[in-house]
Amino acid sequence: MQKKESPYHVTFMQAYDYIANGQAESPSYLERSMKYETGSALGLVMDKIDINWKKGIEDRKDKNGETQYKILKKYFNISDKDITEDKINQIKEENDYNELLKQGQKIVDLVNNNN
Repeated sequence: MQKKESPYHVTFMQAYDYIANGQAESPSYLERSMKYETGSALGLVMDKIDINWKKGIEDRKDKNGETQYKILKKYFNISDKDITEDKINQIKEENDYNELLKQGQKIVDLVNNNN
């Protein structure tokens, strides 16, 4: 998403808030798939911190490629036992999860009203 003044680009969260608060022209920005953009950005980050991920993501005859998520879990040695309800609640609190839900509902309402 681009703005008309400097800085010309906004973060995803800024776009999310602009759309939810009616400051953007249309919620259609969020309708397109952002998987490519997210994946490519994650790839750049993984390159920057020198994670050897490109071979692991490729499919081979004898093995399906892994997702970036799986590669990062291995790299940082994260197991499912590290993901606890307390940790999830901590992350929700640190990132104001309830406000994100409210903003998301505003966007859903905008989209539904435009259809």
